[in-house]
Amino acid sequence: MVYFAKIYKDSDNKERISYSVEFPDIEGALTYGNTLEMAKYLAKECLNLCLEEFSNHNIKKPKIYNEKNMYPIEVERNIAFALNLRWNREDLGLTQKDMAEKLKINLSAYQRLEDTKKSNPTLKTISKVENALKKELITVV
Repeated sequence: MVYFAKIYKDSDNKERISYSVEFPDIEGALTYGNTLEMAKYLAKECLNLCLEEFSNHNIKKPKIYNEKNMYPIEVERNIAFALNLRWNREDLGLTQKDMAEKLKINLSAYQRLEDTKKSNPTLKTISKVENALKKELITVV
Protein backbone atom coordinates (compact mmCIF):
# COMPACT_ATOMS: atom_id res chain seq x y z
CA MET A 1 0.00 0.00 0.00
CA VAL A 2 1.27 3.45 -0.84
CA TYR A 3 0.14 6.98 -0.16
CA PHE A 4 1.33 9.76 -2.39
CA ALA A 5 3.33 12.63 -0.93
CA LYS A 6 3.65 16.01 -2.55
CA ILE A 7 7.30 17.00 -2.25
CA TYR A 8 8.39 20.41 -3.41
CA LYS A 9 11.46 22.57 -3.11
CA ASP A 10 11.01 25.55 -0.81
CA SER A 11 12.01 28.71 -2.59
CA ASP A 12 11.77 31.13 0.35
CA ASN A 13 15.36 30.72 1.49
CA LYS A 14 17.96 30.87 -1.28
CA GLU A 15 20.87 30.13 1.10
CA ARG A 16 19.42 26.95 2.60
CA ILE A 17 17.53 24.55 0.36
CA SER A 18 14.83 22.36 1.84
CA TYR A 19 12.03 20.15 0.54
CA SER A 20 8.58 20.27 2.08
CA VAL A 21 6.41 17.16 2.23
CA GLU A 22 2.66 16.90 2.60
CA PHE A 23 0.18 14.06 2.18
CA PRO A 24 -3.05 15.27 0.53
CA ASP A 25 -4.98 12.24 1.86
CA ILE A 26 -3.85 12.61 5.48
CA GLU A 27 -4.56 15.89 7.20
CA GLY A 28 -1.67 17.09 9.34
CA ALA A 29 0.96 14.75 7.86
CA LEU A 30 3.79 17.18 7.14
CA THR A 31 7.57 17.01 7.22
CA TYR A 32 10.62 18.28 5.35
CA GLY A 33 14.17 17.34 4.45
CA ASN A 34 17.34 19.12 3.35
CA THR A 35 17.58 16.93 0.24
CA LEU A 36 14.98 15.18 -1.88
CA GLU A 37 16.24 11.79 -0.65
CA MET A 38 16.02 12.88 3.00
CA ALA A 39 12.53 14.29 2.39
CA LYS A 40 11.40 10.91 0.98
CA TYR A 41 12.94 9.03 3.91
CA LEU A 42 11.29 11.34 6.46
CA ALA A 43 8.02 11.16 4.49
CA LYS A 44 7.88 7.40 5.13
CA GLU A 45 8.50 7.89 8.85
CA CYS A 46 5.90 10.67 9.01
CA LEU A 47 3.33 8.64 7.08
CA ASN A 48 3.62 5.54 9.24
CA LEU A 49 3.63 7.53 12.48
CA CYS A 50 0.50 9.43 11.43
CA LEU A 51 -1.30 6.25 10.37
CA GLU A 52 -0.47 4.69 13.75
CA GLU A 53 -1.47 7.74 15.78
CA PHE A 54 -4.61 8.58 13.79
CA SER A 55 -5.81 4.97 13.58
CA ASN A 56 -9.03 5.72 15.46
CA HIS A 57 -9.83 8.61 13.13
CA ASN A 58 -11.42 8.28 9.74
CA ILE A 59 -8.30 7.60 7.69
CA LYS A 60 -9.00 7.92 3.97
CA LYS A 61 -8.04 5.23 1.51
CA PRO A 62 -5.04 6.30 -0.56
CA LYS A 63 -5.64 7.79 -3.98
CA ILE A 64 -3.39 7.54 -7.01
CA TYR A 65 -1.91 10.81 -8.21
CA ASN A 66 -0.24 11.37 -11.57
CA GLU A 67 0.82 14.93 -10.90
CA LYS A 68 4.29 16.39 -10.91
CA ASN A 69 6.10 16.26 -7.55
CA MET A 70 3.94 13.39 -6.25
CA TYR A 71 5.93 10.47 -4.88
CA PRO A 72 4.60 7.07 -3.74
CA ILE A 73 5.51 6.38 -0.11
CA GLU A 74 5.16 2.82 1.18
CA VAL A 75 3.14 1.99 4.30
CA GLU A 76 4.60 -0.54 6.76
CA ARG A 77 2.99 -3.95 6.17
CA ASN A 78 1.45 -4.37 9.62
CA ILE A 79 -0.19 -0.94 9.34
CA ALA A 80 -1.38 -1.66 5.78
CA PHE A 81 -2.87 -4.96 6.96
CA ALA A 82 -4.80 -3.28 9.81
CA LEU A 83 -6.17 -0.55 7.54
CA ASN A 84 -7.09 -2.94 4.71
CA LEU A 85 -8.83 -5.21 7.19
CA ARG A 86 -10.90 -2.34 8.58
CA TRP A 87 -11.82 -0.96 5.15
CA ASN A 88 -12.82 -4.38 3.82
CA ARG A 89 -14.91 -5.14 6.91
CA GLU A 90 -16.67 -1.77 6.62
CA ASP A 91 -17.26 -2.28 2.88
CA LEU A 92 -19.03 -5.56 3.74
CA GLY A 93 -21.17 -3.80 6.36
CA LEU A 94 -19.81 -5.99 9.15
CA THR A 95 -19.06 -5.00 12.73
CA GLN A 96 -15.90 -5.99 14.55
CA LYS A 97 -18.02 -8.43 16.55
CA ASP A 98 -19.29 -10.00 13.29
CA MET A 99 -15.71 -10.49 12.08
CA ALA A 100 -14.56 -11.93 15.41
CA GLU A 101 -17.37 -14.49 15.20
CA LYS A 102 -16.48 -15.34 11.57
CA LEU A 103 -12.87 -15.93 12.61
CA LYS A 104 -13.85 -17.75 15.81
CA ILE A 105 -11.73 -15.45 17.98
CA ASN A 106 -12.70 -13.12 20.81
CA LEU A 107 -13.56 -9.50 20.12
CA SER A 108 -10.46 -8.03 21.77
CA ALA A 109 -8.19 -10.29 19.67
CA TYR A 110 -9.95 -9.08 16.53
CA GLN A 111 -9.72 -5.43 17.60
CA ARG A 112 -5.93 -5.82 17.92
CA LEU A 113 -5.83 -6.90 14.26
CA GLU A 114 -7.41 -3.59 13.22
CA ASP A 115 -5.26 -1.52 15.59
CA THR A 116 -2.41 0.01 13.57
CA LYS A 117 -0.20 0.13 16.69
CA LYS A 118 -0.80 -3.46 17.78
CA SER A 119 -1.49 -5.38 14.58
CA ASN A 120 1.17 -8.03 14.03
CA PRO A 121 -0.69 -11.05 12.66
CA THR A 122 0.89 -14.40 11.94
CA LEU A 123 0.73 -15.85 8.43
CA LYS A 124 -1.85 -18.30 9.72
CA THR A 125 -4.04 -15.43 10.98
CA ILE A 126 -3.65 -13.50 7.72
CA SER A 127 -4.73 -16.57 5.77
CA LYS A 128 -7.72 -17.09 8.08
CA VAL A 129 -8.80 -13.45 7.65
CA GLU A 130 -8.36 -13.53 3.88
CA ASN A 131 -10.44 -16.71 3.67
CA ALA A 132 -13.20 -15.13 5.78
CA LEU A 133 -13.24 -12.02 3.59
CA LYS A 134 -12.68 -13.99 0.38
CA LYS A 135 -10.10 -11.36 -0.50
CA GLU A 136 -6.32 -11.03 -0.43
CA LEU A 137 -5.14 -8.33 1.98
CA ILE A 138 -1.39 -8.81 1.67
CA THR A 139 0.27 -9.27 -1.69
CA VAL A 140 3.47 -11.26 -1.60
CA VAL A 141 5.83 -10.51 -4.46
